[in-house]
Amino acid sequence: MCEGFFKPDMVDYLSNHVFSNALNWKIRGPLNKRKYKYLDSKDLPESILSVVNLLKTERMFQFFQDCTGLRFIAVNIEVQRWHGGHYMVSGGNDGLDGYNILSVYLFFSQCFGTMSNSNKDDLHYVFEVKNTLTPKFACKPQHNTIFMVNRDSNMDSYVKYCKVVDGHAWTVVVANYVIHKDFDCRPLLFRFDQQ
Repeated sequence: MCEGFFKPDMVDYLSNHVFSNALNWKIRGPLNKRKYKYLDSKDLPESILSVVNLLKTERMFQFFQDCTGLRFIAVNIEVQRWHGGHYMVSGGNDGLDGYNILSVYLFFSQCFGTMSNSNKDDLHYVFEVKNTLTPKFACKPQHNTIFMVNRDSNMDSYVKYCKVVDGHAWTVVVANYVIHKDFDCRPLLFRFDQQ
């Protein structure tokens, strides 16, 4: 976990945009797997697009390689909004089933109400061994923090957000970096004329 990723003035600038009422949030389903809001890439305001583009740069690929020792070949990024009652069930992974990836979560929080201090009520990301329902570890996000998870192909995750407080939301920029070894393909040549 990397706390204080952006300087305070940049956090204020980004927060004003990620929590703007003018954004065109859509619901991500199907509801038997997940329910949260997301922004279509064509609807991203310039400030958020700059963060998305930053995460796509060679410098960030190198930064995460230096942090993890892994090499990456591609990244998929989604900007998500989480309110109380939103969820993603185990096995409802975001189209990444079967891949080894580094998931990078950049969290922004906003609250206009009084929040409960109960941990069980807050947003949690839980990572578990596939088909076992046995958690390996969990993450509770913090404002202006990056959290990195090396998710192998045998790991599922689920997200729950139980807190129902008017005016509270998390905006999460999720970047999934595909680990190079998944695409380390070498052709195998066989001679069919010899047995």
